[in-house]
Amino acid sequence: MHYISAMKSLFRKQASFIALVICIFAQLHNAWQHPQKNPISWDVFGYYLYLPAFFLHNDLALSDTTWVHDAQEKYGASDTLYQLNCKDGTCVMKYSAGMAVLYSPAFLVGHLIALVDGSPLDGFSPPYQKALCFWSIIVAIIGLVYLRKSLRLLFSEQITALVLVLIVLASNYLFTVIVTLNMPHNYLFTLYALLLYHTLVFHKDGLACHFRVSLLIVALLALSRPTEIISIIIPLFWGFSFKAGFSPKIKALAQKKSEFLKAAIIFAIIGGIQLVYWKVASGHWIFYSYNNPGEGLEFFHPHFIELLFSWRKGWLIYTPVMVFAILGLFLMAKNRFSGSWAILGLLLLHLYISSAWTNWWYAESFSQRPLVQVYPIWAIALGFFIQASFIPERLSSVRQIQVKQAFFLLLFAGITALNLFQHWQMCAGVLKADRMTFDYYKQVFLKSAIPNGAEAFLLIDRTPINGVIPWNDPETYISRSLKKWDFSGEVNQQLHLHQRFDIVESFPDVASSDFGPTWVKALLTTPKDPAEQNFPNVVMTYTHEGEGYAYQNTPAQFRFNEEQQVWQAEVDYLVPEIRRYGDEFIFQLYREQGGTDGYLSGLEILVFER
Repeated sequence: MHYISAMKSLFRKQASFIALVICIFAQLHNAWQHPQKNPISWDVFGYYLYLPAFFLHNDLALSDTTWVHDAQEKYGASDTLYQLNCKDGTCVMKYSAGMAVLYSPAFLVGHLIALVDGSPLDGFSPPYQKALCFWSIIVAIIGLVYLRKSLRLLFSEQITALVLVLIVLASNYLFTVIVTLNMPHNYLFTLYALLLYHTLVFHKDGLACHFRVSLLIVALLALSRPTEIISIIIPLFWGFSFKAGFSPKIKALAQKKSEFLKAAIIFAIIGGIQLVYWKVASGHWIFYSYNNPGEGLEFFHPHFIELLFSWRKGWLIYTPVMVFAILGLFLMAKNRFSGSWAILGLLLLHLYISSAWTNWWYAESFSQRPLVQVYPIWAIALGFFIQASFIPERLSSVRQIQVKQAFFLLLFAGITALNLFQHWQMCAGVLKADRMTFDYYKQVFLKSAIPNGAEAFLLIDRTPINGVIPWNDPETYISRSLKKWDFSGEVNQQLHLHQRFDIVESFPDVASSDFGPTWVKALLTTPKDPAEQNFPNVVMTYTHEGEGYAYQNTPAQFRFNEEQQVWQAEVDYLVPEIRRYGDEFIFQLYREQGGTDGYLSGLEILVFER
């Protein structure tokens, strides 16, 4: 009995520390189970490029990109160098410099190790890769440590412990932060945890150094992701109320003018890093480096409902524990918590910006990965919900209190178990990263393997094979004619093709609905043997504000029709996930050099939909 009593006492006093240890163990276990096979690749390769460019090549302007191409090929960083925006002989890195700043300790340690063990000093060899992974794990642990410290300033040991466990084990945190270890979300999570801690301490103790650190963190967040400039809401609006307005905050800062000035200078210096880079690399102080017209921010066309509730990647569908955090926002406001308006403003704005990105499902991820970085802020709302659920009400009997607490503990345990299982399903490939549907989810729910025939319920696979997306089930589609050309007025009823561009046609809104994929098929007929003419390629693409995306340039493969005595070809094109309705579909016949002859006697474009 004495032993049990001692354990209970230990848990009451150290519950949050025990929870922290459990969460760190879960981090390390997942990192061990899912080692990074190619740590510096794809997006991370783009974030990281600043470091070898600056430290090894002294060439931030990328006047010679040979080393970048060599690294891409040698280490299999990506299929193409989409991480660079190259135009008119100038190459600018697509991503901002903040992540490179955050990666820099790992780069320097990796470089020292490479000097010692004789590995290539190219910035990408195994010592650099291992140092980055090790550093990313340390960053993840720091994030949880400071999240616990922040929560303990607001809640009891037990509530802090439960919030920590739910954030780590009952959400998409583990998959986003550990399985995709070196991506920005891990680092941004930690920065938000640090921002929250220093903001809380500043408003508790009034020490100006904490406000200075807060602005430093905001600058790093914005340098890493420009949209994270909204994080400034936390230090500036904390303590705001409609009754008092900004007067208390302005008065507090006015008393520390010199400290506020120092903080502003630090903020400007860090923010200026990106401006200086753009000036060096492009000649302009401001440069828009995202060069993919197929995706971007569309503030007037957000996907808010899809972000939260879609079976493809809905946040509240795959991370249901956050429903309680949303309810906690109301309880937080009801309690007149000093940070209520700052938290509410930041979280709503962050949700809106995340939903305004046209690729709202965020590629291969579990649930909504961009929301993970602000989980330290959501943790406060979750803490208020748990506090309201577990702290006894005045008129509640002991029995009622125990039943209520047992109910929520069982509910949270069930949600945690479901999340951990679905985390395993994602890692095992049972849940699909970006092709989920409700029908497929039903098929694999609580299944350890994919049932036969279940994959037919997935969204279409848009992965190209040898540069072409295969169309496996055309018989399940219904066709309609988009346009049919009449060449009866031409000489010999055939069109003479001899220019670089022949037949350029644009069509708005080829897809008539949002449901199911849409294919376009071009039917071409030529009266002469294709081997005896220079027939142009078939180009189909979409354009957004004059810039093309989902570009397909395909040689027509003709076959001879014995019955009609003509050569015929079919070219298929899968309509992309359109950036904005109103973007135009372009069809054209194109060849590198004009002035050579080709002949066309028939052309029709068909649209196939379900």
